[in-house]
Amino acid sequence: LAKSLIAAGEGGGKQTTAFITRMDEPIGYAVGNWLEVKECITTMKSGDGPADLVNLCLVEAAQMLLQSGVVPSNTLREGIEMARANLKNGKAFAKFREMVIAQGGDISVVDDVESYSSKATSQDVLAESDGYIANIDAMEVGLTGVDIGAGRKTSDDSVDFTAGIYLHKKVGDEVNTGDAVATVYGSDTNIVEKAADRIAKSISYQATEVTVAGLVTHFVTKDSVEEFDMSILS
Repeated sequence: LAKSLIAAGEGGGKQTTAFITRMDEPIGYAVGNWLEVKECITTMKSGDGPADLVNLCLVEAAQMLLQSGVVPSNTLREGIEMARANLKNGKAFAKFREMVIAQGGDISVVDDVESYSSKATSQDVLAESDGYIANIDAMEVGLTGVDIGAGRKTSDDSVDFTAGIYLHKKVGDEVNTGDAVATVYGSDTNIVEKAADRIAKSISYQATEVTVAGLVTHFVTKDSVEEFDMSILS
């Protein structure tokens, strides 16, 4: 897929590259339209957020800066530092506000995410044992999201923008029995209850600490596929 997309971009006369990322679990904590937008806004406003989400954005932003020719040293490392600086100094959020205003969006919701009206019902998913989160089935989480209205099965389906799943814990996190590991949101109580059960079954635990693999695994160009070292972010 990456090679096909790169070929399409290069065919249009644009330098095109791709990163291959792991999809063992959802990126960030939020799954669903408004939940994901809220997470992104909160991350840009604070200058910090879920490590996997922030790191992926820094890497991709750095590569775009490189390809735009604005990184003095022409290195990805400096591009990452430039991107990190503009996330933390508020410029990323300021530019996002400009984009929302330019497209006629409701800027009041961007400035106060809690003002967004939601009639969603919710149910927590509780940890079934002490230990560590060993795996979260990203495919099952995604399919569950579709069933509660966060996505479409056909092009004619409507989307519930407030439906989704919020993960309170990620792979590698320590938990105790009864801790809230996720919350499911939706407009139908019965559907939400069934979805919460599916999410519970999509999460597995183990007694010992879990080694979390790096999110970005490879960098792809029209000529090569190279392994990617996540330590460049440290």
